[in-house]
Amino acid sequence: MAPPVSGGAAAAVAAAKTMIGVPYVWGGSSPSGFDCSGFTMWAWARGGKSLGHFTGSQWAQSYPISMGQLQPGDLVFYGQPEMHHVALYVGGGQIIHAPGRGKYVRYDSVYYWNELVGARRPL
Repeated sequence: MAPPVSGGAAAAVAAAKTMIGVPYVWGGSSPSGFDCSGFTMWAWARGGKSLGHFTGSQWAQSYPISMGQLQPGDLVFYGQPEMHHVALYVGGGQIIHAPGRGKYVRYDSVYYWNELVGARRPL
């Protein structure tokens, strides 16, 4: 059984929503620019949880859940054969993420990319 969603999830999602349009910056973890894991790390810090600034460490710091168990605040991971992208699930089949160079923090479908690895809940 998956652990319950943290009480900080709503704050993480609310913070993430305020960053729509911020540019992608490799290694970025602030409102002046984010990479994918820097974005989820920053958002979850507003929810009271400390996550590492690396997709792999965020994977390790979270509990595996099925896509059917997704709740706002959960993390969704992408990249085949090597996982290299993370996004924040915000509900309604949507994620917010920093998708890559030349792009901006934005909403997308949780299935925007066919390299879905899985979902996890921050511990």
